[in-house]
Amino acid sequence: MFGVFSLGFCDLFVIYHLVIIISNYTIKKYKWKDVVAKKQKSFEDSLRRLKEISEKLEGNEVGLDDSIKLYEEGVKLAKECYTTLSEAELKIKELKSELESDIE
Repeated sequence: MFGVFSLGFCDLFVIYHLVIIISNYTIKKYKWKDVVAKKQKSFEDSLRRLKEISEKLEGNEVGLDDSIKLYEEGVKLAKECYTTLSEAELKIKELKSELESDIE
């Protein structure tokens, strides 16, 4: 019955873990707090909610209709997190470019 949606839930789980890995790498390497301090709280809240959704879907705690709603919410959150990370990466590239220009 849930076989059709299992792949989607697995995708959400993979996306969640990729966002965690990328964000941890970004935080460690580029001092995330200094780069996007304004968005940090909402980013962390989104990650926290994404984790909750992932756990609920993996644990089969909800019915089909609620699973679809949670999956939709998870995809939206994953997109928001990816956008935030992309913006941070762009900002880091800009700062690096400015630094290299100043050094030359």
